[in-house]
Amino acid sequence: MTEVETLTAEQSASAARAGRAMLRHALTANAGPALVKTALSTVCSTMACGAGDSVLLLRECLTIELFTAHQYEYLPAMTAYLPQLMQADEQLALDIVQMTAELRESRDDWVPLGGRVLAMRVNKHDLLRMSDQHVKTHFEEVLRARPAFGTKVLFAVIEGHIRAEESRLALGSTAVPFVFRGGQAVVIADRSYVWAAGGGHHEHETWSQVATVFRRVAVELSRSDPAKIDSILATFRDSAKWGILWNQLLLAGSTAGDTLGPLLVDLLCARPILTTPETCVSAGQLVFAAYPHLAAMDRSRIECTILNLAQNATDQSPIDYVKQRDRLLGCIPEGFVESDAARTLKAELDRHGGAPENRPPFEMSAARFMSDDEWLKVQGVPVDEPQNVHFRAFLGDIKRLCANPNAVPSLDVARTFRHRLEEFEQLVLRAAALKVDRRLWYDASHHLYACCEAISRVERLHEDLDLCAYVRSRLLTAATNLQPEPHEYDDEQWDESSAAWGAPLPRIDAAQGLMNLAWHPSTVDGEILGAIERLARDPVNAVRHQIASRLLMLWDTARDLFWSLAEHFTRTENRIAILHFYIEGVLLSIPQNEIPRANILVHEIYVRMVANPKSAPVREACTVFFLRRALWDGDESASHFLSTAIQNPVEKAVELGTAASLCRELLTHDDSSATAVDNARVRQWAFDLLYQAFQSTNRRLASFREEGTVPLGVGKQSDLQTLAQLQERFVHEVYFGSGAFEDKRQVSQHRDEMMDDDRRKYRDRFAAEADTVLETFCQTRLTTVAYTVLETLQHLRGANPRRMFCLVGQLLRSSTADHAHHDSLVADRVVELVEQYLAEDRGLFRDSAMLQTLMDVLDLFVDAGWPKAMLLTYRLDEAIRG
Repeated sequence: MTEVETLTAEQSASAARAGRAMLRHALTANAGPALVKTALSTVCSTMACGAGDSVLLLRECLTIELFTAHQYEYLPAMTAYLPQLMQADEQLALDIVQMTAELRESRDDWVPLGGRVLAMRVNKHDLLRMSDQHVKTHFEEVLRARPAFGTKVLFAVIEGHIRAEESRLALGSTAVPFVFRGGQAVVIADRSYVWAAGGGHHEHETWSQVATVFRRVAVELSRSDPAKIDSILATFRDSAKWGILWNQLLLAGSTAGDTLGPLLVDLLCARPILTTPETCVSAGQLVFAAYPHLAAMDRSRIECTILNLAQNATDQSPIDYVKQRDRLLGCIPEGFVESDAARTLKAELDRHGGAPENRPPFEMSAARFMSDDEWLKVQGVPVDEPQNVHFRAFLGDIKRLCANPNAVPSLDVARTFRHRLEEFEQLVLRAAALKVDRRLWYDASHHLYACCEAISRVERLHEDLDLCAYVRSRLLTAATNLQPEPHEYDDEQWDESSAAWGAPLPRIDAAQGLMNLAWHPSTVDGEILGAIERLARDPVNAVRHQIASRLLMLWDTARDLFWSLAEHFTRTENRIAILHFYIEGVLLSIPQNEIPRANILVHEIYVRMVANPKSAPVREACTVFFLRRALWDGDESASHFLSTAIQNPVEKAVELGTAASLCRELLTHDDSSATAVDNARVRQWAFDLLYQAFQSTNRRLASFREEGTVPLGVGKQSDLQTLAQLQERFVHEVYFGSGAFEDKRQVSQHRDEMMDDDRRKYRDRFAAEADTVLETFCQTRLTTVAYTVLETLQHLRGANPRRMFCLVGQLLRSSTADHAHHDSLVADRVVELVEQYLAEDRGLFRDSAMLQTLMDVLDLFVDAGWPKAMLLTYRLDEAIRG
């Protein structure tokens, strides 16, 4: 039952008239998209009342200049109500589907979306795809309710796809007639055997998803409702033309060979269906599936058609008719061949190896990686020669030790493997004399160094001095190797999130392994520390990264070198990725007594890198450091850092966003080892930070209020986006901290009753502590922010119903400036919230002030034309008195 159907007849008619009046006004007054879409939704949802007038108005919309210019925005508001449109006027609904299917827009063509304060942007392509989604969502419903109409929707979707995406291949072919279900049908070769090949590649496309649903429903109807399947087949006879459409019917028939198959005999007796590339394979599948369920007369007709395929074939024929004839004969199951001629020819084919396989004329296969053997053969390496086979087998054993970059071998395994490594070293030295292909042994020692790095991770390595000396000597040798070499574009990737390096590469393995050795007092020495210091200044970024990110390994064994290299990286390192890991892995983990010294280094990095346009990861890591200092140490300089970020939300958006994210955990802080007062202080600190940050963004947004109704320059639009994203981030931290997300995941509809005492106490405490920040959140003028705040207030309703509803009223009064009352998500959320209040807290509204707040809230959404709000208003008196 729809919303309108739950109203009285008079109320329903009133809602429909109001919707039509709103739409006429919106169109003639050149209203904004939000009002037009709301009006369209209202008219479509009330189609059952005054359908004739609504249909005429919607048809008028499809032709007027305003709608034509904004189809990509307004079509989703109509396709969302496809079942209602179908009930009122099938042709109108079909025209809208056809328009949706054929329209195409660019992802680079942007349109404003949202309210007046902040016109969010969305590309036209994505808006149109929302209409596609609506069609897909409702397709099964309309196909089952009205099979003929649903089948026409299938035709419209696929034809729209052909004309928009495949016209170069599909258009231009001739329609070929054939007899089907007592009438004349046609098929057009659309080359879908090419563009629709490899079904898995098209699963995300609308036409493919709709076709899949059609086949499934057709199979079900053939088994349960003969009248509806007859309606579908009649629609195919009268309206289908593209080969891909007939192919869907054949595929459905091959799935239900016992029920649908016998109804499709005419297709198997139609030469165009058996010979068109789009349908010939599916026809063979249908022959196999349906043949055991066909009458002898039908089998004779089919075999006669198949045997006659080779007649009148010419060299210019687009298909090998003889091969197709033989292929179809091969599809007939054993024991079911009806005619002597077909039986004789099939036996002849069997004597000569059988009929051709029933395969598509065009197939796509997935790509695969070459094996090591294939790659070496491509390079011209004679992999089968004995000396090469032996060398590769030995190399394979060596590679296995270093295959896992994080594994820590045991000391016993390392001892055993050391002898294998020594043998391999000798083999590499003799490889040229043994005539092993140079391409196999030239860089083979790199794997030896990688194995030594793996052994350097062994926790008890110092217990075997010989093994330790062996690993040490090889890693020191690797530290002077020429590999890896610097690359021209290496700096660019190390300033992005794509930083990576290959393996094995000697100096990288050396940097890792020597740092492992330097970690333990018994395995470190001056030569190792000297090599580490040189590698810290290596020209290759990946090498320096191994030292910078592991620098704390020197804390207990070489403190002076630690600070020397820390100052070196702080003052000279320019790569963003290296500094990011250096701050996170080293400076953020320095013991508490050395934090002041680390503070100087972090501040120096921040000042040096803040102007770099790619420095966001470094700025985030620095913010983490300063926030910890401000909160736990009360450091004035760190507090000043956060204060500066709060006062400059656009310029310091990275820092402010990072601080907000860190607040989520602080909002719920409850350390069992601390006092209740200390825990409350931490939570209050986080709430205060979010409060100040939100107030700051609101002040900056205030400067745009007068300009919000006119086009803004690129710079100001960007600032608006930044401020909006920050506000969304702030309210999301409180939303998640409140437990609203976990509450939303609860299956029970009686969440408050199911809430245990601990969760209830947590919710009540959170609501009390968050009151001030929630009140400032309710000053937002942005719809997207308001929706999240609304969800939070709904969750906290049980803690203080009166206070939360007052905040809801404040929130909606502020956000209507951004047309929040025209947003369907906000409307549905408000109606749901009000219904909860009326069910559980209706006594609140006996207070005149509370009742007035409720009426003000509902009036906003009634004026916007939302049927659910109208329904609540009509029944409000009864609900409150009840």
